[in-house]
This record gives sequence, C-alpha cells and structure tokens, in this order.
Amino acid sequence: MPSFVAFDLLWLNGKDYRSTPLLERKAALRKTIPKKSPWVVYADHVTEHGIALFQAACERDLEGIVAKKKDESYNSSVRWVKIRNPRYSQRMGRQEDVQRNRTP
Repeated sequence: MPSFVAFDLLWLNGKDYRSTPLLERKAALRKTIPKKSPWVVYADHVTEHGIALFQAACERDLEGIVAKKKDESYNSSVRWVKIRNPRYSQRMGRQEDVQRNRTP
C-alpha cells in the first residue's frame, strides 16, 4: 500500500515553522501524524550511526539518505545533503539524472 512519508514541517494551522530549528519542527510534525496511520508515516531522524544507516539503505537498494544540521532553520541558504547509493538499481533514466547530464 502506498503511503506518504513526512520528514519536515514548514507551516501548520497558520503558523510558519521555517525559522524554527529542524528538531523542533520534527517534534511538532510528530504530534500531527496519527501513530498508526496507514497512509502517512513519520520519518524519524538519526543523530548518530549515520554510516550504518547509509549501509542499511544501500543493502535495501534504496536511493540513499539525506542529511541536515538539526539546529538549523529552513531557509534558502540551508541545504539538505543527498548521500546517494552508487548501486541504486532504479537510478538510470530518472528525470533528475537526465537534466543533470544534459549538455548546453
């Protein structure tokens, strides 16, 4: 069954959370998602053991993981860092790769 995985909260009920640190945004997000929802899943965070998490993602043939500093707000100067699985089986032909490899 398909589901939506929620990993960040930027706005809720008229409140702008973008200037709030990531861990506080995630805590507010966690409170909004029903614990046993079959459609919406809360994506928890890992503060240690990032290498083990990446290895587990690769073993499961996932695209990779993303990382961000836990105390930073959400703004245009802060980026998520994608750490890609180099052996991800579904990477070829994806739109982001097509756009990146396009020659001018």
